Amino acid sequence: MGKMETTASINAQLPTLDNKSMGKHNFSIPQRVALWQAYNKRCAISGEPIFFDQLHIDHILPEKLLNNPEELEHLKVNYGLREDFDINSYYNWLPVKIKINLQKGGLIYSESNPRYYL
Repeated sequence: MGKMETTASINAQLPTLDNKSMGKHNFSIPQRVALWQAYNKRCAISGEPIFFDQLHIDHILPEKLLNNPEELEHLKVNYGLREDFDINSYYNWLPVKIKINLQKGGLIYSESNPRYYL
């Protein structure tokens, strides 16, 4: 496995990066970089290094809950989340490897996982 990417190599990729397969939320490059760096350029689930161009952002509580406000409210109460919890905020995002995010899809993690991250 090659060395981790430098800021210069990330900047070289910026014009070509897009949000394919990233779900409904349109993540900005600064949001993606912030999450990637906050987790030391590692997948939050596997702990393995992630190259920036292989980074996906996972919603801990999936975006599909925006279409089901009753379930979202139930989960917010169950997990002890604030009333103003936002599905599309840094508190609900994790940097993950593409394969992990595609395998999870819109599934909701078992109760202990979201409690750990949220």
